[in-house]
Amino acid sequence: MIRTAILTSRQILVGGRSVGCVGSRVQRGCCPLPAPHLLRLHRLITNSIQDPSLRRFRLYKRVFAASLFAGTLVFAWYLKKQKGIKLRAILEDFTRLPIDESLFGTPVSVYRYKGYIFPGQLVMSGVFKELPDFQFRQDDVLVASYPKAGTTWVQEIVHMLTHGCKKTNENSEVLETRFPYLEYPYPGIKSLATRKEKRFIKTHLPIGLLPSSFESSNAKLIYIARNPRDTAISYFYFMQLLTQSSFQGPLSSFVDMFLSDKVMYSPYFGHVLGYWQSRQSPNILFVTYEELHQDPPKVIRKMAEFLGIDVSDAEVNYVAECTSFNHMASNPSVNYEHWKDYGFAFKDKGKFFRKGKVGDWQRHLSQSQVAAFEEWEKKHLEGSDLRFSYTLPPQGDAE
Repeated sequence: MIRTAILTSRQILVGGRSVGCVGSRVQRGCCPLPAPHLLRLHRLITNSIQDPSLRRFRLYKRVFAASLFAGTLVFAWYLKKQKGIKLRAILEDFTRLPIDESLFGTPVSVYRYKGYIFPGQLVMSGVFKELPDFQFRQDDVLVASYPKAGTTWVQEIVHMLTHGCKKTNENSEVLETRFPYLEYPYPGIKSLATRKEKRFIKTHLPIGLLPSSFESSNAKLIYIARNPRDTAISYFYFMQLLTQSSFQGPLSSFVDMFLSDKVMYSPYFGHVLGYWQSRQSPNILFVTYEELHQDPPKVIRKMAEFLGIDVSDAEVNYVAECTSFNHMASNPSVNYEHWKDYGFAFKDKGKFFRKGKVGDWQRHLSQSQVAAFEEWEKKHLEGSDLRFSYTLPPQGDAE
């Protein structure tokens, strides 16, 4: 607008013309102004341009704009640098492993840490940096296992035993709320650490990666192991069910990964034998899926005694009935069907409670795959007194 006024004033002085409205073209005979007024207008506009305070203001404005732009760039660089430092700290001692991406329907990453394989989701959450500082308490109860070995089954048994042998139902809190997953990002290890009430904790960590406070805490831990063949089959279907993995390869590819110790929480035998060798600890109870399947009341009573809980035969039988496969598969608080509503599991790829049988591997594995399992098992069990049951007489099912 000032530029327009200057040009207009110059036209007035040079051409003897008058100005129209501000911003309009200069026209003859429109709103004539006396010559003295025109001179004063020209001087006012010229002096405003030459005013030192105005020039300084404009200079400060440019400097401020340039500084703001530069500051934004520096801050962005700083945030990126800090993110890189944090990422390097999280991934310290972790090795990312190559995977066949064609086997998965979603981006998946896996890392090796102290000899074990972990999903990138856990690693990137930073939980492994927090685990060493976690403090167990004397009254904590843990249920540990290699994945798909009967963890949910034992969790629900423990919950009933420690809550007056009362059955849960659709109105109960879901199992992952009652029994938080130690190393999972939600609800998180910090949230678990602040719980005031008695804590029930699930974990798939090998014994060597448990927080060191466990050994001196006198917390109780029940470990359940399942024969590797049925574990592999159950794990295969589970990886197909989860949206975060969306395994799309054939069973043969998964079996190869399992036997090569490339699936999450592997190596299988390192995991199982670690707890087996520590079973003499008064704070660790080692049970197998097969013995729990064969004689539920016997193993349930063993768990109750381990936890220091007095139960009657009627209560033991009631717990066994309520935690049978059919009952748990229809119990919304434990069957994980809500995962499908939350998008954690596919709605058209089966259920969390699938079969619950011992020996289901016989319907899936070829002769060559069975031979590969036998050789693998013999190699890793050499020198150990741990033995698995691979089949049982037909009877009621449980998971």
